Amino acid sequence: MAILDRMTRGDDVRAAATVPYRLLEAVLALDGGDRDAANMPIKGDNLNALLPHYKGALKCIYIDPPYDTRSARLMMANHLPADLAGKGFGIGAFAFTSGTGFAWNGGTYSDPALAGQVVGKGTYSWDGAAGPWFWIDPVPDIVFVGMIQQLAGSGPPLQEVTRPVVYQALDD
Repeated sequence: MAILDRMTRGDDVRAAATVPYRLLEAVLALDGGDRDAANMPIKGDNLNALLPHYKGALKCIYIDPPYDTRSARLMMANHLPADLAGKGFGIGAFAFTSGTGFAWNGGTYSDPALAGQVVGKGTYSWDGAAGPWFWIDPVPDIVFVGMIQQLAGSGPPLQEVTRPVVYQALDD
């Protein structure tokens, strides 16, 4: 059996072995009311949770590696020299200002208060040309993904609108 490998795979496998897993309870109101839906939210080790249900039925199960790896931390770190912040440029809807920086293919927040944002320090965000966006905030340990089809700049700034709503919900 072929195994997709990466630089930190050994560390990741050892760390995953220490994480308990459980299938989350289905919330029918959030799953369209379909008890037979194929959605299966899992917290912990995905493979251990999936095997009892699909062993012998599938030839391949691909599981995304955890985002909290050495490679991901490097990808989400600021690579913008401090003297370039606030010079009036950005990437997508992300403007580089004081307290922000350029990560590989996205923006990061080194000082969210200085940047005027409600996110946690170290938050990584990205937005696509056709409207999708996401952010990963390590402080409350959340990942938010927004999906919409609209050309950049042709509608409301949904990334800026959704953040306060999400963080307010976390506080409630």
